[in-house]
Amino acid sequence: MKVTITIAAILMTTVLLAGCGEKKDDAQAWSQKVDEQTSTDMPVQATVDPGLPGGEVLETFDSGGYTYVRLKTAEGEIWAAGPEAGLAIGDVVILEGAMVMKQFRAASLDRTFEEIWFASGFGGAGIETTTNPHGGMMGMGGGESSAEVVTDFSDLSPATDGLTIAQVFADRTDLAGHRVKVRGRVTKSLSGIMGHNWLHLQDGSGDAASGDHDLTVTTDQMAQTGDTVLIEGVLAVDKDFGSGYFYSVIVEEASVTVEENM
Repeated sequence: MKVTITIAAILMTTVLLAGCGEKKDDAQAWSQKVDEQTSTDMPVQATVDPGLPGGEVLETFDSGGYTYVRLKTAEGEIWAAGPEAGLAIGDVVILEGAMVMKQFRAASLDRTFEEIWFASGFGGAGIETTTNPHGGMMGMGGGESSAEVVTDFSDLSPATDGLTIAQVFADRTDLAGHRVKVRGRVTKSLSGIMGHNWLHLQDGSGDAASGDHDLTVTTDQMAQTGDTVLIEGVLAVDKDFGSGYFYSVIVEEASVTVEENM
């Protein structure tokens, strides 16, 4: 049987090992599990979901250099772990760069999780985004803007003849292959990934728990986190770039007009 280890899995392993402090038991457990599955010719049971899963924190605690959370999502309860973030019960968070792992044993807890999501960082209203040692939010790589996460969209209005982000997701099937126009605020900006710059836009519509609030855009232009932009490009649905990067909705090769700088 051929073993396939995705680039995303390798990246997440690196992030997790770098993200913890002196206590590395749980990160080492992750790395060991990958090694064991590789040596026994079994597929690594990990996939990345760039769609930013998340929900309401029902339970949280720190252990082994990580923050563990039990989240209430639209699909039910899930467990997740990421860099220590000082979360509280009732917080609504999204999981940045999330990867799901089956049958993971957390050494520091002496506990095996049937399924747990590992995140490179926690985001959301009122949540301080975790940064890596080189500056910028930890994520899928590339040069990345490190400004604060944007949470106020009260001054935004839809573009003339344009759509809100929630409308794009709701009408994705009918809009596939057509040009769409959206006004939003850049919540994440990454450069030089697969030959393009990548922007994440939000406009206050949609819901983090259901994942229809954040629109991914690829472009040859650039904008910074916090910029208000007008984008126009072709909508693609169910786009699979490989290595676990699958997008249910993405606007490709968009033109970007910066209307207001951060």
